[in-house]
Amino acid sequence: MLTKDDMLVQDGNSLLVYNPTVQDILDIYECRKSLESLSARLAAIHITEEQLNELERIIHESKESLKNNDKQKLTYLNQQFHDIIAIASLNKQLIKLFEVIKTKVLYIRNCILKERTDCFPELVDDHIQIYLAMRARDPLKRKKQ
Repeated sequence: MLTKDDMLVQDGNSLLVYNPTVQDILDIYECRKSLESLSARLAAIHITEEQLNELERIIHESKESLKNNDKQKLTYLNQQFHDIIAIASLNKQLIKLFEVIKTKVLYIRNCILKERTDCFPELVDDHIQIYLAMRARDPLKRKKQ
């Protein structure tokens, strides 16, 4: 499974752990950004009240985890938040595309975010803005600057 996800790379007779280059990270996040943008637009139209309540719960737990400086839980909650939106998009192909890059995104996020705790408050703020757009059922609502 790790080889399929390119997390283990064959180098002659050796298997090496994936070590992304800067370009790998940029490429993956460029794909992720496009997929998440489409996912959010579709989810704003299709999201259920139950899913909205789940997003709200995740935001609440994220705020608590932020207060407690629980990076591991914040990372987990962040993934949950985005998974719910992907599922709410009701686009099966989009969900499958997320699965293709999910392992690498999580690996990169864990490597980067463990050193960048300063970005967690912005992450929670972004989730609040996304949630408000979902609640308003507005697929074109933009983040407030």
